[in-house]
Amino acid sequence: ARADDGFSVDGQYVDRGFSIVRQVTFARTNDRDAAQLTFALVAPNALKASIVQATRNQSLWQVATQQRALLGINGGFFNRDFSYSGLLVINGQQITPQNSLYDGAVVIDADGKIQLQRIGEIGSPQNAMQTGPFLVAPGGTSGIKVEDRGHYARSFIAQSDDAIIVGMAITGVTLYALANILV
Repeated sequence: ARADDGFSVDGQYVDRGFSIVRQVTFARTNDRDAAQLTFALVAPNALKASIVQATRNQSLWQVATQQRALLGINGGFFNRDFSYSGLLVINGQQITPQNSLYDGAVVIDADGKIQLQRIGEIGSPQNAMQTGPFLVAPGGTSGIKVEDRGHYARSFIAQSDDAIIVGMAITGVTLYALANILV
C-alpha cells in the first residue's frame, strides 16, 4: 500500500522461507472504509496448487482435508444448480465452457505452478478456473472502475514477480475498495 494510505501491520508470522503471513489494518480514508486483511505471501517454488471440483454436499474444509491441503480457497462463480459458471478445466478435461462475463483465470500447470491470466490468453491449459474481475489489472492499475455497494468478506489470489499472494478481507469491503488497497 502507498504510505499515505494509512495502514498498520498488526501481526506477522514467517515460516522458514515458505511464506510470510501478515495481518494488516487499513485506515478509513475519503476513498474507502477501514478494512482488515490477512495476506499469505508464498514463494512460488514452495507452492503446489491444484483445482478440485467439490460435490454439492462437500464443504471447503472437507475438500481441503481430503486433498491433504495446507490451504483451501473457494473460487469462481456458480449457477443456481451448483454447476460452475465459466471455464473449468481439471487434468486437461474441460468440465464447463468459458463465460463472457469473467475476464480472468487461475491457471495451474502440471507441476502445480499458479499463474493469473486473461481468459483470452490461456490457450489449452492443464487446469484452469475462470474468474474475475481482475482487482488489479496487468500493469498495476485498478481493475475495478466503479464503486459497488457489496460489503463482504472476500478472498483473492494475486501474483507478483516473487510471490503468490493468497488473501482475505476479514471485514466487509467492496470490490472497489479492495482493488484500491491492493494497487
